[in-house]
Amino acid sequence: MVYGKKKIILRNVNKKNSHEVRFLQTKIGEKIWRKKAIDHLIDVGGGYGKIIFLDGYSVGFILARILGDHSEILSMGVCNKHRRRGYGSKLIEDLEMSIVKNSVRKCFLEVNINNEVAISLYCSHGFTSIRKIDKYYKRNNIQEDALVLSKAYI
Repeated sequence: MVYGKKKIILRNVNKKNSHEVRFLQTKIGEKIWRKKAIDHLIDVGGGYGKIIFLDGYSVGFILARILGDHSEILSMGVCNKHRRRGYGSKLIEDLEMSIVKNSVRKCFLEVNINNEVAISLYCSHGFTSIRKIDKYYKRNNIQEDALVLSKAYI
């Protein structure tokens, strides 16, 4: 992990900072969630959200939900200029602490089959592919497949 002397802070997503998630989603090129959807996820939807700040600037985020004995990573990203420095790993590790604390058995996620960087990150944390979903993502009238990844904790 390449943190150097930079100050890293993880903050819970809440109504006052959910705009940071939307800003990051825009900057990264992820699907942009409505503010109301983020707030609902965090307030009543079993949601978990963290934003990673580097020297006061948001550089990455993760949104997930914990439902009973399983969890799902819904959206995650790190700004291009800050990738491959351990920030994505830090977000996943923080989520996993919450997963263990809440006695969650499995975590799932869908990822674009062409997103090799994300797939590599998840696999490095023990996620494995369990199936492919044809034409799951639609971008600019192009349909792309997804991989469903999973990791067992108990």
